[in-house]
Amino acid sequence: MTVITFLPPDELLSLNDRRHRMAHARLVKIWREHAWAHAIEQVPPPRIHGPSIVSLELPVRDGRARDPHNYVATLKPILDGITDAGVFVDDNSRWVATTEPTLTPRAELVVVTITPWRQELVA
Repeated sequence: MTVITFLPPDELLSLNDRRHRMAHARLVKIWREHAWAHAIEQVPPPRIHGPSIVSLELPVRDGRARDPHNYVATLKPILDGITDAGVFVDDNSRWVATTEPTLTPRAELVVVTITPWRQELVA
């Protein structure tokens, strides 16, 4: 198992966001580059992982009700950044499966957990 942790670089992205597309693109770039930098720093070479399940814990300010599946908008640039860092050959379904993001009230860090996935499960 590999764990990558970092402080959120900016606001979380949600599928319910009503931002202008350029503002959204700026946030996607920030999250992707931040995930890349922390994967380079925290995952020792050789970074390449086989098929894996990626779980994401996102910090939120409070315990109010939120729909965790809306935060796949944050998961995607994080996964792209980790793939850019060479942790996966590709982020397609042959290499990566993801779980729904977990929202953790009053936490400080983003936690990305990469768990090996048994090879025989890969189609």
